[in-house]
Amino acid sequence: MIKVEGLHKSYGANHVLRGIDLALEKNEIFGLLGPNGAGKTTMLEIMEGLRTREEGHIDIMGHTPAEAVRKGILGVQLQSSSLPEVMTPLDAMTLFCRWRNQEVRTDLLSRFGLEKEMKKPYKHLSMGQKRRLHLALALAHEPGILFLDEPTAGLDVEARVALHEDIKNMKKKGLTMVLASHDMAEVESLCDRVGILVSGRIKKIGSPRAIVDEVAGETIIRVKLATPHEWPVFTHAERHGESAEGHVEWQTEDALEGLLEILGHIKKNDLALLDITLKKQTLEERFIAIAKEDDAE
Repeated sequence: MIKVEGLHKSYGANHVLRGIDLALEKNEIFGLLGPNGAGKTTMLEIMEGLRTREEGHIDIMGHTPAEAVRKGILGVQLQSSSLPEVMTPLDAMTLFCRWRNQEVRTDLLSRFGLEKEMKKPYKHLSMGQKRRLHLALALAHEPGILFLDEPTAGLDVEARVALHEDIKNMKKKGLTMVLASHDMAEVESLCDRVGILVSGRIKKIGSPRAIVDEVAGETIIRVKLATPHEWPVFTHAERHGESAEGHVEWQTEDALEGLLEILGHIKKNDLALLDITLKKQTLEERFIAIAKEDDAE
C-alpha cells in the first residue's frame, strides 16, 4: 500500500530524517513511535503530501503523495485540527463532501455518534465529539489509507475506548491505517506492526510483541509469602530485589524453569504463598531502552 525508500529531510543544518525505508501492507494498522524531535511529524506530513522531501521515493498505491491526495486515496486526521466555532458538524460534512462533488455523508455523523449534535456549533462539542467529527470528515471520501496522528490525545477514558472501537471496526472493513501515538497501551492494543523512529532513523520494526520478546532475560517473577523467608540461590532465577510491598523479585531467562524452581522450593518447605506474578518487559520499557541505546551511540 505504501513504500518509502531512502527518505531524507533537513531544515537548515538539522537533518531530521536520515534515510527512512518502510513498507506498509494492505489492511494493517502500522504504529509510528518516537520521542519528541525524532522526526515523526515531518515523516507523516511528507507521506500525507503536506511537506516536500529532500531525497528518497514514496509510492502510495502507485502514486506520489500529492497524487494520492488528489485521487482521494488518503484520509488524514491531524493531531491538531479545528473548525470555525460556529460551524456545525453538518455544515462541515457538507463542505467536505461538496468539495469532492459527492453526496453529503450524514451516515458517517450517525455512525460516529454525532446524530444529535449535527446542528450544534463546533465550540459546544466535547473533545471526544470533535475527535470523532474529524475522523468522520477524514473518511467522507472513503479513502483506502487513513493517517491518524495522536487520535486520542486529550480524551477521557470513555471517549478513548469508544474511539479505539471505531478504529478496530475500520480495520475489519479493510482500511489500512498509519497511527502515530505516545500512548504505548494504545499502540499495543491496536497495531499489527510498529516502527520506532529515533534521531531520524527507524531503529526497530515489527509487531509490538516481537519487539518486546527479542530481549532475553527480561521476565521478572514476583513472590510474596505470609512470613519472611531466607531464600536460597536458584539455578534458573537470579535475585532481583524486593518491593516495598514485600514481594521478592527474580529475573530469569527461562520463565518456566525459574518458576518451577521457585514453586518447588515453596512446596518442599511448606511455605504459605500469598501472591505470585510474572512480568514481561512492556513496549514502553523496550521503547525507552531503544532510545537510550541511540543516545549511547
